[in-house]
Amino acid sequence: MIRLVVPDVKKFIGAYLGTNCLSWSSLGFQHLPDDMPTGMCLLNHVFHQKGEHLFGYDFETLEYLLVVCGFRDVTLSAFRASVEFHPDLDLAVHEHYSLYVEAVA
Repeated sequence: MIRLVVPDVKKFIGAYLGTNCLSWSSLGFQHLPDDMPTGMCLLNHVFHQKGEHLFGYDFETLEYLLVVCGFRDVTLSAFRASVEFHPDLDLAVHEHYSLYVEAVA
């Protein structure tokens, strides 16, 4: 079994567009960081994070890639909701804006 936790780009795009009742504050940002003065700056940060990330994911894309790689039973999970993994592995700082996905090989 694998558990992946990545920034949920769909949530960030929703906040950027102001749709689906999402806003930056719902993702844990009371105000945009000083070094990211616009929504687009923050959105670009999500995709790259100083080289830590190379791609943005939503559930549909991550599910597709996991199935192509041979995983099955791909499920959307939630913060500290895993049956297989210790809940403390999920960091609270990432809770509001992360995508939690589990799959079986």
